[in-house]
Amino acid sequence: MALISAAFLGCYDVLKKVSLKQSSVYEMLFFCCSSGFLVSLFFLNGISADIIDILFILLKSMIIVVNWIIVAKCLKKLDVAIVSGFSLVNTLLVVLGAYLFFGEPLGWVHLFSFIFIAIGTLLITRIERKDNNVKNDYKYLLLLLATNVLGASSGLLDKYIINYRGVEHDEILTFFLLFNAIIYFVIYLVKNKKIEFKKVKSNFYIVLTGVAIALADASYYYSLTISDSQVSLISICRKLSVVIATILASIFLKEKHLLKKLGVLVIMLIGVALPVFL
Repeated sequence: MALISAAFLGCYDVLKKVSLKQSSVYEMLFFCCSSGFLVSLFFLNGISADIIDILFILLKSMIIVVNWIIVAKCLKKLDVAIVSGFSLVNTLLVVLGAYLFFGEPLGWVHLFSFIFIAIGTLLITRIERKDNNVKNDYKYLLLLLATNVLGASSGLLDKYIINYRGVEHDEILTFFLLFNAIIYFVIYLVKNKKIEFKKVKSNFYIVLTGVAIALADASYYYSLTISDSQVSLISICRKLSVVIATILASIFLKEKHLLKKLGVLVIMLIGVALPVFL
């Protein structure tokens, strides 16, 4: 299920970049989450979560709202491979957090994992500086590092909500996308004064972006409900989305130096895979 989630997540990363070529950040995020929410209703089997559970999901949504805004702004300036590649740092934080808060395994193999991913992160930033004429590129790279902290916090919260609060995966998906859509609606309305629904017709990729994230998260949340599942290993498996996104971006967005980027991603993915196979 984590690998299925990775496939949809890779598509989501590329569709998000395509959508941003025709729409603003807040416009894309609002319509994306709205269409994703509608898709999530097909998975909803009922609502049993109490008010505390819903408040935890709201907290998760608020974290991700900030995360996605930062990622979208960076994606307007940087290649998909760079933005997706940096998300691998998120895995390290999830593994560490899962050890500290949930007692999941952490050993010497994780140290080598950290080293591989750190080397890959440095190499991919070198490619970014050569490929893109971006002012204040370090600012964007630092922002991407911040999104990893937010993303890891959200991932650990997912584990707590599902495995310790006992909330059903379909409820989390629906409430999460609903809260996101509402928050982005308010932000978009404040900035644009009105909702331009015609944008959905002219930029249908926004709807596809919402469908992709709904399917990716539906698979991900379901994987967390499987007996004895580890959020650290699920996070690791989902990072195959980086390779999928990089290849698709090269094909459909004509991003340069595919082989160089894949070479760096292979280094990072070795680090990601070590805890799975050793």
